[in-house]
Formats: sequence, C-alpha cells, structure tokens
Amino acid sequence: GQLFGDLGNARYLDYSGDILRSGRHLLDVINSVLDLSKSESGKMILDVRDVDMREILEDCVTMVGEQAKDAGLDFAVRGMEAALPLQGDPAKLRQIFLNLLSNAIKFTPRGGYIWAEARRTATGVAVTVGDSGIGMSPDDVAVALTPFGQVDNRLERRYEGAGLGLPLTKAFVELHGGMMQFESARGAGTRVTVSFPAGIALAQAG
Repeated sequence: GQLFGDLGNARYLDYSGDILRSGRHLLDVINSVLDLSKSESGKMILDVRDVDMREILEDCVTMVGEQAKDAGLDFAVRGMEAALPLQGDPAKLRQIFLNLLSNAIKFTPRGGYIWAEARRTATGVAVTVGDSGIGMSPDDVAVALTPFGQVDNRLERRYEGAGLGLPLTKAFVELHGGMMQFESARGAGTRVTVSFPAGIALAQAG
C-alpha cells in the first residue's frame, strides 16, 4: 500500500504542491541565469517596440496587487494619468518592475506601505518604486546587485531567493540605455529609481 494511504490523501496533495512550486522556482532560477549570461556576453536581443510605460506599470501593479494586499501593505500609485511613450522590449520592461515591486513587498513588514511613481523627464521616462521596509546599507546594495549575492540580514534570511532578481533587473535596465539608482538605509525603507531615455533602445537594437 501507499505510505499515507490513497493517492488522494491530503499529505500527498501537499507534497505534490511543494514539488510543483520547487520545480517552478528552479525553472525561474535557470531562466534567470541564462538571461544574465546572455546580457553579460552581449547576446541578449531586445524585441524593441513603441510602448506606453503607463500600460506596462498598470499591468505590473495589477499582477502584484493581491500579493501586496495579502502581505498587509498599503499600495499607492502616482503619475499614471497620462501616456508615457518609450521604445523598449515590453517583456523585459515588465520584468524590471515586477522584480522591483515584488522585492518591495517581500522586504516590507506587515502594516507598511509600498508605492510606485512614473514621470516624464527631459530625455525620457523615470519610474520610482519605494517602500517602508527593512532598507539596506550601501554595502548591502552592492551585495544585492552581485549575482547570487544575499544581504546578511536575519529578516531577509526568512525569504527564499537565488540572489538574481536585482542583478537581472539592472542588466535589463542597462540594455535599454537606462540607469538604476538606489536610495536606502537600514530600517528606513528603499527607493529605486529607474530612468530610461525615450529612444536609445531602438538605436542600440538596430
């Protein structure tokens, strides 16, 4: 007979769910490693199109909204009233902000808040993702931007992660000719501002 009885037993279902989640996590890690390798070797190809950054951000906000609610966080979005035209790879842009928003949620204790703000600049578009979370020192930021780097913080150790999210995010930003800037301090939250030129991605891809 089966160890825990019939195959429909709840413990089997729990184990199968764990296996599925582990498999998906491993696949995500493998894909991230491949993407990071491609970007570092100059082999990453951008699928550049005319996009509206507002629509990209609205998609991301919708995708993480329930996650923020379940985490007991307030979530504010600003600067989404007008179109924010840009040339870039929609999938890569979406991944940038999903990573930043997910990090903000992951490292902000219940009762805190996260926010996202988009705005035009003289040369393109800038987006800031901020939170009231645990924050990072300058040394922490340097480690977090290193592939497989994990900040040595007891609170962060509670969360799973391969240490690839921020390095990959930075690589995708730079592929678009953009810049990523951190403002953070331990215990005082984090602000990450990503700035994109409006058309440099198309010139680079061509």
